[in-house]
Amino acid sequence: MLSNQEFIKLVNGLPDLNISSSDNREQYEAITYSGDSVLQIVAGPGSGKTTVLTLRALRYVFVKGVLPEEILITTFTRKAAREIRTRWLEWGKEITSEIKRNIFLKGIDLHRIDLNQCKIDTLDSIIHQTLTDNRLPGTLAPMVAEPSASNLILKRTAFREIYSGENKAILNKLLKRYTFEREEPRNRGEALKVTRILLERLVQDRVNLDSYAEYDEDSYTECEKAQAHIVEMLKKYSENAHDTNVYDHTLLEERFLERLLDGTLKDWITDLKILLIDEYQDTNPLQEAIYFTILGNKNIKATIVGDDDQSMYRFRGGSVELFTQFAERCQRKTGRSTNRIDMVRNFRSTPEIIKFYNKYITTDTEFAQARVHPPKPLVYAPKKSKSIPVLGMFREDQVTLAKDLTTFLCRLVNDRYYYFEEIMQKIRMKRDGDLGDFVFLSHTVKEIVYDPYSNYGEKEYFPHCLRKCMQTNGKLIFNPRGQALRSISDVAILLGFLLIIADPSETLLDEASPTNEARHFLEQWRRQGERFLS
Repeated sequence: MLSNQEFIKLVNGLPDLNISSSDNREQYEAITYSGDSVLQIVAGPGSGKTTVLTLRALRYVFVKGVLPEEILITTFTRKAAREIRTRWLEWGKEITSEIKRNIFLKGIDLHRIDLNQCKIDTLDSIIHQTLTDNRLPGTLAPMVAEPSASNLILKRTAFREIYSGENKAILNKLLKRYTFEREEPRNRGEALKVTRILLERLVQDRVNLDSYAEYDEDSYTECEKAQAHIVEMLKKYSENAHDTNVYDHTLLEERFLERLLDGTLKDWITDLKILLIDEYQDTNPLQEAIYFTILGNKNIKATIVGDDDQSMYRFRGGSVELFTQFAERCQRKTGRSTNRIDMVRNFRSTPEIIKFYNKYITTDTEFAQARVHPPKPLVYAPKKSKSIPVLGMFREDQVTLAKDLTTFLCRLVNDRYYYFEEIMQKIRMKRDGDLGDFVFLSHTVKEIVYDPYSNYGEKEYFPHCLRKCMQTNGKLIFNPRGQALRSISDVAILLGFLLIIADPSETLLDEASPTNEARHFLEQWRRQGERFLS
């Protein structure tokens, strides 16, 4: 096999990679680490964690002689999995080709190496495939229900029966703790949605269900009674999954852990030699239990990568504490020690952005409690400054914000500069720059959604407010995914014409008995068509 030096030399020959440079010393250390301890890489934003994860896996193949099928790489999203798989194949084939061309590296047996056999995917996909390939005798492969189907199954198997009569009021008082507005669900649909979230968290957080559902028949609170009903729902829902072999992702993870613990997946673990886990800061306790059960096999080399400052999925059960406390938890659960490497050189952003990021991330003293200890160094940007400042615009409401942002953008485009009196600084726009060079990122691309509880039957999001303000100033916005066809003015007018032609006396609408949402838009289209005609 290759030596470390030979491998790094081949890696440095890949496009845009120079692991040996002084700017990449943290990456070099993470890629070449060869100790027996579990490697914990604390990778700041833009520090090249995907590069390190991929090259570390390739090093196992070309330096340590591990076969690709003995390597498992898990990540959080399918997009991230595709990115890692693409780099793995591209770089792996480049290294293989270079070995074939180099007369000094002819002793390596490349026929044993099939890069396509490496398991790279989300944990849920890995679990589904593993349970399919290793199903028990006389059983079928498990099926995974999509969220909408899972909600329907929950509704039919448990929710509809239990969320009724006197139970409804009791359950609503418990469910209000988990709604966004901290108010009771407004209808059965909302109640089902919140119940589903609560059931998932009970499983993901590995809550003791017997303790959670326990109450005294002679003296109990409504909350305790509601919790007992929730557990009853969960048990009925879980039993149905086992009986029908149709699972949601959470219950399938729980089933996978059961199979790991009862020894029926022992051969699968034995065949595994390398485990690399991406985005560990978004792991939940159930997933941690899966990983720790696998790490119970001391022959498996493991690497976890994450960033305590980029934990974004608490709403889906992610617990950043599992990453910040990884060393102690891993030692306690598996008996294995941890070696930590911090990667804080950001190769993506400008010094201005990094300065703003560092100031923001260290301002909140309470947030410091949710970070790794000892804290990693501040993120550093080796890129040269482009003298583009970071600006903030804060207003009391979205309409005012949209108006002021429109004013800023229009002045910048029309006058080619904008002068900030407060800081006495002028921002200039290049001569060939135009409105099409601007990109607006929002928490949602949606502009208008139907809202039966608002006075107008619709709720406007900020992108729509911005669109209206920009149109008033003669500027157009391109947002194809944010506008529903039914909300586009020209489309609504055309549909209004069709309604006027098909139902001039307005009698067919009541006969059709449409939903409230459909009725709202049908009536709106007719009004817009009539206004246009008049």
